[in-house]
Amino acid sequence: MIAVFPPNSPYKVYCQNCWWSDKWDPLEFGRDFDFTRPFFAQFADLIKEVPFCGLTNQATSLENSEYVNYMTDAKNCYLVFAANYLEDCMYSSYIWQSRDVLDSLYSTKLELCYFCVDCDELYNCKYLQNSKGCIDCTLGFELKNCKNCFGCVNLQNKEFHFFNKALNKDEYEKKVDEIMNNRKKFMEMKNEFRTFSLKFPKRFAHQINCENSSGDGIKNCKNATSCFEGYGGQDIKWMINFPGEVRDCYDISGCAKLERAIDSHALVPGYEIQFSNTCLNGGNNLSYCAYTDGGKNCFGCIGIKKTEYAILNKRCSRQEYEKMLPKILDHMEKAGEYGEFFPINVSPFAYNETVAQEFFPMTEEEAKKNGYTWNIYEKKQSKKEPSRLPNNIQETKDTITDEVLTCANCMEDYKIIPQELKFYRKININIPDTCTSCRQKYLLGSRNPRKLWKRNCDKCSNAIQTTYSSDRPEIVYCEKCYLEAVY
Repeated sequence: MIAVFPPNSPYKVYCQNCWWSDKWDPLEFGRDFDFTRPFFAQFADLIKEVPFCGLTNQATSLENSEYVNYMTDAKNCYLVFAANYLEDCMYSSYIWQSRDVLDSLYSTKLELCYFCVDCDELYNCKYLQNSKGCIDCTLGFELKNCKNCFGCVNLQNKEFHFFNKALNKDEYEKKVDEIMNNRKKFMEMKNEFRTFSLKFPKRFAHQINCENSSGDGIKNCKNATSCFEGYGGQDIKWMINFPGEVRDCYDISGCAKLERAIDSHALVPGYEIQFSNTCLNGGNNLSYCAYTDGGKNCFGCIGIKKTEYAILNKRCSRQEYEKMLPKILDHMEKAGEYGEFFPINVSPFAYNETVAQEFFPMTEEEAKKNGYTWNIYEKKQSKKEPSRLPNNIQETKDTITDEVLTCANCMEDYKIIPQELKFYRKININIPDTCTSCRQKYLLGSRNPRKLWKRNCDKCSNAIQTTYSSDRPEIVYCEKCYLEAVY
């Protein structure tokens, strides 16, 4: 089977069909609460007994999409994560309602797009960031409702612009064709664009229809404090990746249709959940639970399915539950456990197997020093020079999918799969000279960190909170000054 757990994992792992079936009962692993031991130690014992699902997907809504995780409603997708409603997408994360998309992040309603980050409603666009409503654009930042623009910044409702200068249709198409059909010229333009974009002011934060809110990449939010990548949130704090309908929550990563929840991960949907991980399909009043399918009034449970009133996977009556729970919480308070998320030693994954390594990179030595585990993988590193690739996609033969290529960045081996080659031909772009891991790192590196700094607007000097630290080279404007300068 395909799973996110490596073969040497000490945990029991079931395939999706078996885990979701009635062939096993998570309540068989139930046990009494032991008041002579800390709760986290008991939970650590339980988590080694209850089987995990190899992939956290709604498998019945997936078609020809085996290599994905945290996904629903997908067709013909490959190596896509934390995404929904997709078709023919590859090597992407946090994208929604899209089709024919590769190497993209945090975007919605894309079609025929490549290397797009924090974008909405694009068609046939490449290398765009923080842009919306664009068609046939390449290399752009903060574009809105543009068409046939190349290397442009802070434009709206423009057509046939090259590095922010207007050209006639024939001149524009000739210039762009020369660049897109020559690998070296395109790389030169990418480097030139980085320098060019620094000449223009940057918006202090990307917020749309937000009131009394701080953070970046948020839409339609009210009273949202230090929140990132989400929309439709109200009265929330310290939230990331929340695609819709979230109220009265704080300190959560990955959720939707959620109310009154704290300090948790992956809750879709749910109500009154705290200190829990991956609770799906309508959890209600869950505490310190993990990998659940629904459930109500449960504490310290793993893998339960539509279960009500249980402690450490052992069912009990409502009266027993309501009598036991205060005693358990008091026990945890005295041990200094209550109010804290699961400790490091309970995690079923090594540090370098998680997205923490992407946002807070550590070496093996640093991770172990901080108490994390580290899994060693054999690297398929080539002893060859970086592969010499065709100058353009027209010169690329079908046999490229049979070759083992060498990444120009990390020197590891990688391949181009047939579906990928078909996509590059469709959008007329060269095959990449780097592996998928390096491309993912590049995409993440193009985004600002999930952190806010206090600084002053570079025009009016008003105080702002922004993801641009004061030592960065960008010109950063407050919302008022940015709108005056750009619109």
